[in-house]
Amino acid sequence: MTQGKSKQGNIGVEYPSEWKFETDGGQGGVAEWIRITGDDISVSIRTNLKASAMGDIASAGGTIQDEEVPEELEPIAAVHDFLQSDMQSIMEPYEEESPEKIETKAGNSRISKFQGDRGFVNGGMAYGYRATLPSGNDKLKVVCTCESEKDLEKYDSLLRKMILSIGRP
Repeated sequence: MTQGKSKQGNIGVEYPSEWKFETDGGQGGVAEWIRITGDDISVSIRTNLKASAMGDIASAGGTIQDEEVPEELEPIAAVHDFLQSDMQSIMEPYEEESPEKIETKAGNSRISKFQGDRGFVNGGMAYGYRATLPSGNDKLKVVCTCESEKDLEKYDSLLRKMILSIGRP
């Protein structure tokens, strides 16, 4: 594993050193992004402005000091639910398991396993993980895509390890 960071230096991730690493954006209104590919797997990490705005709205209500907030009402959970529609708009049909709360290098995050059809032109069925992570004032949208269920089973622990490593370099 090697450490990669985004062009602007705000996002870091560990990934297999033999895989291809690309990054760009982060200025001129273009979202900062990282794309990692290898072994029929694609990992996309991207800042998401509408998710950041949604997170601000979700946290605007605030809580009483020392009050325990139910997991499903945490701002990152609301943003994760909100971003599910992005996947549904590009994959039809799209199915996703219930979100799981995880602690990434970036902090309190959410992850869901999914499967969806990208269509004939875009490669057919996809299997993988969708995660939502905090990143300062932004939110990160992470999509890990495998070409088959077998590949997802094979690389499951590696993909989860990569997601857990995402945060400030």
